[in-house]
Amino acid sequence: MPKVTVVLPCYNYGRFLPDAIASLVGGETSLGAMPGQTLKDFEAIIVDDESQDDTEKIARTLTELDSRIRYLRMQRNGGTAAALNAGIAEARSPHISILSADDMARPDYLQKMLAAYRQQNTFSYCNLQMFSDGKLGNEMRFGDYRWASVPRRCPGGPAQAFSKEAWAIAGGFPPIMRYGREDWAMFIALGYVGYTGVHIREPLYLYRREEQNRSLRNKSPEWVEFFRKQFQYLWPGLYCEETKMCCGQSAAKRQPAKQPARGRGGVANLPGRAGMARVRYTGSAMGSKLWQGKPSNTKYNFGGKQLQGYIDRDDLPWFLARVEGGETCFVELPDEPPPVAPGVP
Repeated sequence: MPKVTVVLPCYNYGRFLPDAIASLVGGETSLGAMPGQTLKDFEAIIVDDESQDDTEKIARTLTELDSRIRYLRMQRNGGTAAALNAGIAEARSPHISILSADDMARPDYLQKMLAAYRQQNTFSYCNLQMFSDGKLGNEMRFGDYRWASVPRRCPGGPAQAFSKEAWAIAGGFPPIMRYGREDWAMFIALGYVGYTGVHIREPLYLYRREEQNRSLRNKSPEWVEFFRKQFQYLWPGLYCEETKMCCGQSAAKRQPAKQPARGRGGVANLPGRAGMARVRYTGSAMGSKLWQGKPSNTKYNFGGKQLQGYIDRDDLPWFLARVEGGETCFVELPDEPPPVAPGVP
């Protein structure tokens, strides 16, 4: 059993795969010769998300050069999140690290990422160093992991390491994040079940910026709103209509729930773990009013401009029994369908 499994999601990035694999096993790259990882006991799974280029041919050639390299082709294109889940499911190691097929890793990437998260039984992430056209660029620095700000601002990038157990407890990478921000979604998913990130303040991950990145194409206001709606659909207990997202924007009016204790036994009291219900306030209050739902004792604001929102499903009978002026003042609304990406039929 290898100490760590590196999962490399790949869609039409066949031309970049030799660089990514060479940064793991050693060899020539577009940045010059690399010695390979200081942690030698690993496996790397290239997950081909039904690429239409020469990814399969290149990947199979790489597997013949080093027995640590494996190749997995998806039966249909499902996006990066689905590809990551498929690769992790096939992992032989209980420890997982992520490396996008168009990026590279410094020689001590696996060793330091694995050591950092195993020391505290949590998950780790590091800074990035950008590169393009064979030259290193600026370092992309991140902050330490603070759960209260994670739903509003992504704390890191694609460089992540965690246990296979944590991935399973968190529910994996949300498959609906097929158009991007799946790394941010995983930061939320892990934090939502009580795991805390360890930030390595070193650029151990080399991030290619050569106009192929999705993040260069999906930063418009329409895309930002789409991702916010996706997160609200996935974690309605953390998001409200006023939540602002992405770097440089204002904080949410409602803070997310306090982060629960880590692991299976510590999430029972987090609102929404048993599901959420969407309700509309039909009462007569002119302004916002505080409601403490039963049995969860979660506090919600309804009234004024905040007429509808999500509540813990266990609290639904209590809300439907509320009366104002002799009439019930809450009605249940049907669940919203997943949001549709801008320009995608």
